[in-house]
Amino acid sequence: MEDLTGIALPDHEDYDTVAGLVLQVLGRMPAAGAAADVPVPDRSDPDQPERQQLAVLTVEHMEGLRIDRLSLRLLDGIDGSADGGGHA
Repeated sequence: MEDLTGIALPDHEDYDTVAGLVLQVLGRMPAAGAAADVPVPDRSDPDQPERQQLAVLTVEHMEGLRIDRLSLRLLDGIDGSADGGGHA
């Protein structure tokens, strides 16, 4: 995912995929439209390595119990002002 977007999503031993991350954050099987807010490192300013942004992963389409499509929107800073977005 980071290779495609430049956004480093958190790694954890409990999941191997972005869909697994969404499931862990939500704590339930999502429906289309469900969104998971995930803090990610903000790499826009190398002088402030501890700064974070908020990545919003929204379930766009489910195929049965499988998350088929997600969108990714990056908010500027943890306060939540919009910065940009894309599809994952």
